[in-house]
Amino acid sequence: MSASRGRSSALSSPEPAEQTGIFVADSGISVEKGKPIHLTDTQFETLIKTEKRPVLVDFWAAWCAPCRTLAPTIDDLAREYADTAVIAKLDTQKNRATPTRYRIQGIPTILIFQDGELKETIVGLRPKAVYQAVLNKLISRAATSEI
Repeated sequence: MSASRGRSSALSSPEPAEQTGIFVADSGISVEKGKPIHLTDTQFETLIKTEKRPVLVDFWAAWCAPCRTLAPTIDDLAREYADTAVIAKLDTQKNRATPTRYRIQGIPTILIFQDGELKETIVGLRPKAVYQAVLNKLISRAATSEI
């Protein structure tokens, strides 16, 4: 990560770099705007504790057919909410501590956080509108509380 910070001063700003679309989230994790973040257990904790925007995390595994079906929806959400939420993925095969901590027993499971708190758990495949509704509600609440 330190190498990426050295490339451009724009990477240390929460604003996207014009040429790359990469920015550093409140957590310090480099993010390509409009794409889901692929998290490790350690990055998960940092992101949840520091991010001010809602954070949607898709718990998935490569062998999981429903997870592969959900992947394009997660990609769409990352593009649609690039400025208002963080969309992330955590591979449960490579990162076991976080799924254990949150008692993930089936995948795909979506956890949605705001201000470091778990706000919503969605297990299994759901229509995109379900995820959008939760994100919109949290974004709306955050906007209202800032006024």
